[in-house]
Amino acid sequence: MQNIKVRWWNSFNILGILMMVLGICGFVFKGKFVFDPGRAALGYEPALYLVTGGLMFINAWLTPTPVLPDKAKAQSKSVVSAGNSAEGKNG
Repeated sequence: MQNIKVRWWNSFNILGILMMVLGICGFVFKGKFVFDPGRAALGYEPALYLVTGGLMFINAWLTPTPVLPDKAKAQSKSVVSAGNSAEGKNG
């Protein structure tokens, strides 16, 4: 099985940081920082922002790094050559 590296700095991390900052500011300013205009405040909006930020970090951790085209060609050539040498030994 191929080893997949994880991208640590991607858009999910940026959004996660933003959501966490908004959630923390919401708790510091007691819900007056985070609100939906035109709607009644429910009181738990900052917690929703913190949970969403945490989910973004989990999503960032689960996002694999795409294989670059040059590396993909090199890996496919090594797999093909290994397969050919294995066939030669068995055949």
